[in-house]
Amino acid sequence: MNKPNYWDAAWLFAKYKEGGNEWHHVYIDTNNNAHNWYATDDKGTAVETLLKVGMSNVVNDKNVQERKAVGAFVYRKKNGQGTLVFDSVCLKWNYRAQGLDDQSIISIKVFSI
Repeated sequence: MNKPNYWDAAWLFAKYKEGGNEWHHVYIDTNNNAHNWYATDDKGTAVETLLKVGMSNVVNDKNVQERKAVGAFVYRKKNGQGTLVFDSVCLKWNYRAQGLDDQSIISIKVFSI
């Protein structure tokens, strides 16, 4: 009996808050190639993978809808089986575009589902 092949993906996203304020989406760079990632199988062998930015309609402070990159999917480039380990994923965030600067004191949480 052949084992099934999987096309599972992990959805990566982040939230931030400044001080005691509410949590907000981190809007990442819309260019897939602006981010860095690397994956191996359970034996440590490199596996070709892809990262695809996920876009969403977001209402801005002027009540206008905009397309924003709210996270990214990471997944195998080719049909395959077994465990994938993504141990070095870097998502690029232009925090200044969200009204923050180098002196901003924030809390950030990164999620993967």
